[in-house]
Amino acid sequence: LVISGEALIHAMKNQSVAGLIVDIGEQCKAVVACRVSPKQKQEVVTLVREQRPEANTLAIGDGANDVNMIIAAHVGVGIKGVEGQQASRAADYAFGEFKHLRRLILVHGRESYRRNTTLILYNFYKNMVLVLPQFWFGFINAFSAQVIYDQIIFQFFNVFHASLPIVLFAIFDEEAPPDQLITDVRSYEAGQNDKYFNLWHYWQQVGIGGFQAFVITVLCYYGLELSFTYNNGFVTQYWVSGLVAFTACVLLTNFKVLLFTNSFNFLNQTVIFLSIVVYFANAWILAIFQDADLYGLFDQMIVSPRFYIVTFGIIGATTFIDMGFTRWAYFNVKLALQAKATEARELRITTLLLGRTLVKLSLIHI
Repeated sequence: LVISGEALIHAMKNQSVAGLIVDIGEQCKAVVACRVSPKQKQEVVTLVREQRPEANTLAIGDGANDVNMIIAAHVGVGIKGVEGQQASRAADYAFGEFKHLRRLILVHGRESYRRNTTLILYNFYKNMVLVLPQFWFGFINAFSAQVIYDQIIFQFFNVFHASLPIVLFAIFDEEAPPDQLITDVRSYEAGQNDKYFNLWHYWQQVGIGGFQAFVITVLCYYGLELSFTYNNGFVTQYWVSGLVAFTACVLLTNFKVLLFTNSFNFLNQTVIFLSIVVYFANAWILAIFQDADLYGLFDQMIVSPRFYIVTFGIIGATTFIDMGFTRWAYFNVKLALQAKATEARELRITTLLLGRTLVKLSLIHI
């Protein structure tokens, strides 16, 4: 579809005609608007956004006359060139040559969508695992408002124990090599079809978090307070159950990052290890002070065989099940990407052989 600036002036005056242009444009492989003003460029982008609210628009330009269009689009891309820096300054992304747009969309765009989606869903899961044991514990203590965690160590959870691993994942993780994503453009369909960020995945993570929180509460209460006594005949203290529950939360949330990580390296594994080590160090330090609720309890917990039985029981009843679902989805995606890459490679080989055959036939004919 080719439309001139003069024709756009008349089309924009009538909403039905403007809508018809969008309908026709959807049936075309390309729409060329020639000799249009900067304001008309903006109007075309705004028209698409109004007529197709579900669509995501991208505008790319290299000059000052493209600034309005870049600002009007969902995503603005500027090219740094001989026409100045105005477009790149107004854009969300900027680069030197137009050919980099393919990598921006197919690699950085797709991977950013996947990583940010995982980060958002992980935060829902993480807070479910942390907070819901307190809710489930309410059924045991008759909703007396008694907290299950020590409040000092509770404040450290999102600061020291469950923050850096997911941040590093959201920055560095790669599901597939960049060359494969560039070659196989169909892998980009994951974002267009909302494959990763949808209600099903949201409720799935909420459900997994709620289930794991329930397992933590039940095993910590019935596995420690109701069935374990020391050599002096006393049962384990209430705060020990809370400390073991918090320990399970730290371990599960860090193991969760390992489950959905695709590219392992020294940095992300070290950060996960240090997050767990820092937690035990914090618990040990708090247990030293006599005015703390955890005074003397860390030593009781760490030497108790029941602590290890309950902790490994929680991991076995939660993480291994979660691992099955995560690995199943992971291998499905991997196999699909490999199949698409193989099909694309075979198509290129077939096209090359066909081209050579046509050349030979042309030479024979000559």
